[in-house]
Amino acid sequence: MLTRENVDEKLEKYEIPEYMRGGIKRYLFDNIPPDSFLKAVFDNDLKMAFATADPTNKACMENYARLLIWEMPA
Repeated sequence: MLTRENVDEKLEKYEIPEYMRGGIKRYLFDNIPPDSFLKAVFDNDLKMAFATADPTNKACMENYARLLIWEMPA
């Protein structure tokens, strides 16, 4: 489970791109809506996630899935 104390370590573990980490943390801890790509990832909308992902995030899609499954269960 992601906490303020372990979030940086976990995002590094799952190789989430550094430039995406701030948006994830703002959404989780400050309830600030994410951009369209992260919203699609958090909504489990695979089609929209791929449609809005940049090349780096497309290559990391499996990493995002693992993060959601293991660290952000429903």
